[in-house]
Amino acid sequence: MKTRIETRREVFASNQAYILQVANLTEIEHNQIVYETGIQFLRNLYPEGTSFEEAFSIHERSVLFWNWWKAEFKKWESEFLDFLEINKVIAFSLNFYKRNLKEIHKSKNVDHSFYHNYLTKYKHQMKIDQWHTDKTSKNANAN
Repeated sequence: MKTRIETRREVFASNQAYILQVANLTEIEHNQIVYETGIQFLRNLYPEGTSFEEAFSIHERSVLFWNWWKAEFKKWESEFLDFLEINKVIAFSLNFYKRNLKEIHKSKNVDHSFYHNYLTKYKHQMKIDQWHTDKTSKNANAN
């Protein structure tokens, strides 16, 4: 019997394959879209040329951020396909897909997830990293 996570992974993989086929995208192009929308999401939170530039840079380079963003993106794609199915849309263009992607930045669910899930995990990871740093420093000083 498959776990819930295995089932979701299969659904997300199937969704991505469908989107690649219908929008005539390569996997590289799709990954570029995921990256660009993630950068735009961060830019909306941390505008360029402001005091938030350092925060943008930290999260842009964070593996944790990109894992979180890819998961949010997959959820958005699933909701997008559900919307199309409900509205009996069989085919769509790459431009239609990209226009609808702009909605991901306006999503209250994504904002909530960023603050509640990602930043909570990020802060927790920072504490763990600091604990390891402190422990390593103490061990080095003891020797």
